[in-house]
Amino acid sequence: MLAVVPLAAPELAARVQQAGLIDLDITIVTQGVFFLLLVLVLPRLIFRPMLERIEQREFRTEGARADARAMRHAADEEAALFDQAMTAEKRKALAERAEVRQSTQRKAEELVATARTQTAARIDQGLTRQRAEAVRHREVLTQDAALIARQVADKIVEG
Repeated sequence: MLAVVPLAAPELAARVQQAGLIDLDITIVTQGVFFLLLVLVLPRLIFRPMLERIEQREFRTEGARADARAMRHAADEEAALFDQAMTAEKRKALAERAEVRQSTQRKAEELVATARTQTAARIDQGLTRQRAEAVRHREVLTQDAALIARQVADKIVEG
């Protein structure tokens, strides 16, 4: 450990005057040589390669960004084309659906009309058959009534 010895103000002033601010000796020349070497050598060894790598990285980054922009633009165009195709297909599907619906409705109406016609024909046939049976039954009833009336008249006359 170093011991710190307090100096009196006059002693301190004397030592500062003896020390001076800069000693002009061989160390200043050595420091100047080192400084010049660093100024000449460091840019070639460190700064230029580092700057070149930074420029390469920026170039690659810009290239990648340009590629990404181009890809995004192409993807947007493809998405727009896809949306247009989907819209066209939806319209086509809706048109086909409407056409099938109309066709099915026409077929249903035709079936209902056919069923109504057939039902009306059956009803007419049934009514005709019932009328014919009613006429036949009237004739039978009329004959039976005449027969019963004779029998009643014969019993009344016989007495």
